[in-house]
Amino acid sequence: MLLNPVSPLPCARPYRIVCAGCGATVSTEFDLAGIMSRPIRKEYQNTQGFKCEVLTVASATNVAPTTEPTSDFTWFEGYAWSVVQCLRCSAHLGWKYSAVSPEVDPLSFFGLIADRVAKADPCD
Repeated sequence: MLLNPVSPLPCARPYRIVCAGCGATVSTEFDLAGIMSRPIRKEYQNTQGFKCEVLTVASATNVAPTTEPTSDFTWFEGYAWSVVQCLRCSAHLGWKYSAVSPEVDPLSFFGLIADRVAKADPCD
């Protein structure tokens, strides 16, 4: 079978997860991870009633914590959370979760607010 010479070959790299505000790469599809037997994408609600869908990823880049870790009102027992923001545009993208209990695995992960990140073409 011959390939059409004007059709590009499919890109074999994973798609990127980027900040919806500025396009900075935050993670990739290979980093998506179900934590504590939960789905990768799940809706959570805080104590003030704010609801958001959160994507859990094993690692993230171009983000930085902006608060001290706290275990108060955590959605993941055994973990403390810190707010993280995009290093390029300072948008609040989610939270970094760090283990405070020796019984939990992994030692850390990120929860990204689904409507504050976007899926980007891996070949761009």
